[in-house]
Amino acid sequence: MIFGRGGIGGVVNRVTKTAVWQTISEIKLLWGSHGERRASLDITRPANDSLALRLNAVSEDSHSYRHGVHLNRRGVNPTVALRLGPDTLIQAGYEHFEDDRIADRGIPSRFQTGLSPIVGPLPVNAGQFFGDSSNSPTWTDTDALDITIVHKISPDLSIRSHLRFAAYDKAYQNIYANAVMDPAETLVSLAAYRSATGRENLISQTDLTAELKTGAFTHTLLGGLELGRQVTSNRRFEGRFAGGASSLVVPVVASDGRHSVSWIQTASSTDNQGVARVSAAYVQDQIELSPHLKLIAGLRFERFITEVDDRRVVGVLPGQPHRFKVTDDLLSPRIGLILKPMAAMSLYGAYSKTYQPRGGDQLTSLSLTNQSLAPEEFRNLEIGLKWDLNPGFTISAAVFRLDRSHVLALSDPRDASSAMLPIGRQRTEGLELAATGSLTDRLSVAGAYTLTDARFLDSFSGTVSAGNRPANLPKQSASLWARFQVSEPLAAALGWSHQGLRFAAPDNRVALPAYDRLDAALYYRLSTDLTVQLNLENLTQVKYAVFANSNNNITPGAPLAARITLIGKF
Repeated sequence: MIFGRGGIGGVVNRVTKTAVWQTISEIKLLWGSHGERRASLDITRPANDSLALRLNAVSEDSHSYRHGVHLNRRGVNPTVALRLGPDTLIQAGYEHFEDDRIADRGIPSRFQTGLSPIVGPLPVNAGQFFGDSSNSPTWTDTDALDITIVHKISPDLSIRSHLRFAAYDKAYQNIYANAVMDPAETLVSLAAYRSATGRENLISQTDLTAELKTGAFTHTLLGGLELGRQVTSNRRFEGRFAGGASSLVVPVVASDGRHSVSWIQTASSTDNQGVARVSAAYVQDQIELSPHLKLIAGLRFERFITEVDDRRVVGVLPGQPHRFKVTDDLLSPRIGLILKPMAAMSLYGAYSKTYQPRGGDQLTSLSLTNQSLAPEEFRNLEIGLKWDLNPGFTISAAVFRLDRSHVLALSDPRDASSAMLPIGRQRTEGLELAATGSLTDRLSVAGAYTLTDARFLDSFSGTVSAGNRPANLPKQSASLWARFQVSEPLAAALGWSHQGLRFAAPDNRVALPAYDRLDAALYYRLSTDLTVQLNLENLTQVKYAVFANSNNNITPGAPLAARITLIGKF
């Protein structure tokens, strides 16, 4: 109810640390393989019973196992909490964050022809860079202000209002691998583009929560209102090599070099400004039908207005529309049932539906070709179990079905920067199992297993066939971590993770092979206020792919790496 659009398949709820009425003084220093260096600071102080202050800061200057790649990040986040009596709390925070790095598009796939079988990533060293690392900078600056007011109107009624203003400034320039050009896999073509994005968000969300009784039933009511405005400007330039060529062929063995590139706008280059407005109201009731049975039912109505002004002047036909506006009225229901046959066990079933507006995840993809299309729709059905076998050990299980319609995918699976087009329906069904907690006083574990059957239900333009699997989604994945307390100050942990075979794009022409990775960690408490931690990753040095943005943008996994973290309290 509170997340609305796009939240059906899962959301990341990013919460910054806020000022609290306790004293915290912590510093973390990290050193790792491949030139990794990071420091963070967390200081919290209560000034008095009504005022608390907190400061979080971070600085990172790291290189990478990827040749020529480095990143530099800096951030500061001061927050303040103010109590206006026992029933009112005001929290405010400001965040400034800078991220400067080399844009790394990974490695291409092996040589492909129209009749070739499924291929995998090009078999090169995990550190080999394709393009021009010296000429591929990207940076993002973020400034955000958050203000939250929580007021308890009565013992059974409270209100919470949150206002956020955020400004983002991003620049992205990259020279990257476009495709391997010959069967012997000795030549690769390079392409290039640069883009700039500016964005300002202003979002207000207010929730009212009430506890009440009607006869034998107890209700927890939630009512809310969200208002938001997002302004985004995008401008893109295409790279041109010597002689005005849109691509450059270089030897695979010399894939990273300095290249002279000029930047021009073409008919396909983005140059627009978009305004997205949202106004949403939602209500939800959690009804305790009995001590063992709860019903949750809710409804969210969302009006989402997207306006885009196409400012291109190159390749635009006379009289062609350049302003687009779409209004989506989205109605999202949610219903769930929770059964507790015993205090330590919960059985549940849930159904929900939500949408993704046609403007795309960046809300500026509205155009003449897609403005009349329906929003992407998500329907999710899930049945699950959570069982506390003892106070320190929990198991859970869930089966689910997620149906998506009007799914968007890259128009060219070889190019992560190509336009997004609707390719039909997609169904994902699966099983999730998890167990976490302490088996003994010294041994704790965390394990998970997921079995997923995901398929496209429609064929599209020779690129996606019915039965194809979505990108980056394995049929099976699993992980298991075990931590053993060797002695009072010393603990050791061993972790295993598995990813099954995945595809780099919905055309299923490039496969990312299955892999198993082994990690380990040691923890030693030097004193009450000082702890040192050693992490070892990829102990067996398996070669694998982390992720793919397209068939020719595949990120290889890191080889054996170590990092030491020193955690001090003062």
